Amino acid sequence: MSTPVPSTHRVPMSFSPRLAIEDPLAAHWLRDVTLRLRREICWLWRERGVLAGLTMPVSALPPFTDRLAATLDLARYDEEKRAFFVQDATAGYLTQLLEQSRPEGRELDQAPRGGFTWLARELALTPVDCFVLALALSPGVDGATATVFAAVQNDPVRAFPTLALAQRLWDVPEDVLGLIGPGHSLCRHGVLIEANDWDAALSVHAPIARQLLYPSSPLPASLEHLQAGSFGGSAFDMAQAREDLPLVDDPVIDQELELTLARLRGVEDPGTIVVPVQGPRGASLSSVAARLAGALSVEAVRPAAGVRPSELGGLCTLAWLRGAILDVPVSMLTADMREHDAPIALPLRALPLVLTVGIDDPTALKRLPSEALPAIHIRPLSYRTRLALWRAHLGNALQQSPDLDEAVADTARRFRHEAPVIARVCRTRVGRSVSPTSPPIMPRRARSSTSRRNSPHSAPTSIAAATGCSRTCDSAACSMTRW
Repeated sequence: MSTPVPSTHRVPMSFSPRLAIEDPLAAHWLRDVTLRLRREICWLWRERGVLAGLTMPVSALPPFTDRLAATLDLARYDEEKRAFFVQDATAGYLTQLLEQSRPEGRELDQAPRGGFTWLARELALTPVDCFVLALALSPGVDGATATVFAAVQNDPVRAFPTLALAQRLWDVPEDVLGLIGPGHSLCRHGVLIEANDWDAALSVHAPIARQLLYPSSPLPASLEHLQAGSFGGSAFDMAQAREDLPLVDDPVIDQELELTLARLRGVEDPGTIVVPVQGPRGASLSSVAARLAGALSVEAVRPAAGVRPSELGGLCTLAWLRGAILDVPVSMLTADMREHDAPIALPLRALPLVLTVGIDDPTALKRLPSEALPAIHIRPLSYRTRLALWRAHLGNALQQSPDLDEAVADTARRFRHEAPVIARVCRTRVGRSVSPTSPPIMPRRARSSTSRRNSPHSAPTSIAAATGCSRTCDSAACSMTRW
């Protein structure tokens, strides 16, 4: 038997039964939306039935009528509609439920960051703002609302909420005027997809809607965590951890990080703070975001593989709601730009968000906004560091084949790969061969015979030479595939 949903989290009178919402203020306003829609349906039964001179069965739904005639009747039946909301038994009961006070006090004070309650307090939302936001959220949480929207708006195709519907349902219609266009705080922060006219659909991106309604939910599939300590303790898992956090003890990087942290702690501008991270191609530039997040005691996230650049605005809003640092490659900011040297525009400048931008082309630094912080520079790995990473990742393979160490040293000298590339090559080629029952890993020529392995003419001087790969090859992955 499933665990019953706490009654304080249910949305009473919802169209879908047993609908549960984690955020208390979101549950209240979704209830408000449902009650107003139900009351409007009651009126439509009367307007399109009795007042239109039609005799309908009790169980019949309000029929669709001519939209122009229905619009002209709005003023004609206004007084009768107001009286109906008070005098009719069902409509009057729904009106009484709407007059109940909103939740307040300790229940709202304990609401976590990123939910509807936190957003309403952070942006100082008015009651009509909360109602319109709940109206936009309702299709994403209550799957039974589509037909209700179509019936109330007298259009079988318009199965979504609009600002025109919000104005019709709200008690003071002129209050809704402030939500038209991109100037409202909900639009400037990317929460509400801006509606430029009355009949445009009100909507919220699905991951943002989930965060507002269920603030303690895990990250959506479009984002992934960047943090230390999330790997196991085995040798191979530690190698995977070093792939994501490969920053070595570098005094220059440490100094730049300290200066950036001081600027982040003292910034007063509520807009987006851009932290450029410039390094060689293939370096794990995301490691800087993880280091900054650890120092600031927040989480760091980055877009998952396959996320389209057009989704970046929604990811920025989601990261802001969660209080996280968002790390993106510069290619996501420039994907839709036609001019190669045009300035980079941020998707939502009003968001108080820390955005780290990974850059492997130094010329891209000039295209960033002028208010961007000084760049953090990751220098290419030295030979000693590359050799240490190769040995750390190979681990058991070197113990099984001591002769391989010379080839590893030569590979580290010839191929100037960064830590993620080294880790990826070793994990894909060695990870499935380190079990105790596996044969020792050694260069192909080294395992042909004992006499040939001991011969100075056949001793491999690099992994590439041991596998027969051309010495002009510039890819260590090529030579590793021949093991």
